[in-house]
Amino acid sequence: MRASLSSSDIEAFRHAQDIPSGPVGLFVGAFIEAKRIDFLFKAIDRVVAAVPNFTAVVAGSGPQQEFVTAQADRRRHVRVVPRLDQEELVRFSSVSDILLMPGRVGLVAVDAVALGLPVITTDWPFHAPEAEYLNSSNSIRSGDSEIEYAKVVIDLLSNTDRLLDLRERTWKSGESYTVEAMAAHFVAHLKDQNVLPMGTVPSSEG
Repeated sequence: MRASLSSSDIEAFRHAQDIPSGPVGLFVGAFIEAKRIDFLFKAIDRVVAAVPNFTAVVAGSGPQQEFVTAQADRRRHVRVVPRLDQEELVRFSSVSDILLMPGRVGLVAVDAVALGLPVITTDWPFHAPEAEYLNSSNSIRSGDSEIEYAKVVIDLLSNTDRLLDLRERTWKSGESYTVEAMAAHFVAHLKDQNVLPMGTVPSSEG
């Protein structure tokens, strides 16, 4: 779906959503404590101070909705949108440069890599197992503070060549996380455990 969007489609969506020109950071997730929303807003303030044309799109819903809305209302560089369905996620990713996730990284890691969005996260010790999909080809981990996190974002957005290279590598790394690749890894594991005979291969019809 992401690959099918033309540049004119992307610009039309950006205009319809009133997202100004300049770099965009997208947050997608539940508005819960584990996502560290307060940390996110403090880091955004630091990023905007250094990159004035930066926009943060915060998408989701949850128990901290009131807090998110109140924080966003005080910041002209932040847009809050409801929880995104698959098509909306694709469209918002098309106008974004990075995915912001200072808190718990979960399945959003798979979505982000498939959409070619580098994940900017922290070395917080409470990420979900899906965080293991992230590596230097598709993400950056900062130290666990708003200052260090914001600096990573600022440095990346201030270096266009580095940002474009990371986005390209993220897009390519997404090719590794297909259903077919997952099935092949699963079969290989079963062979290692002597559950399947060594000649077994995943069936394209199964």
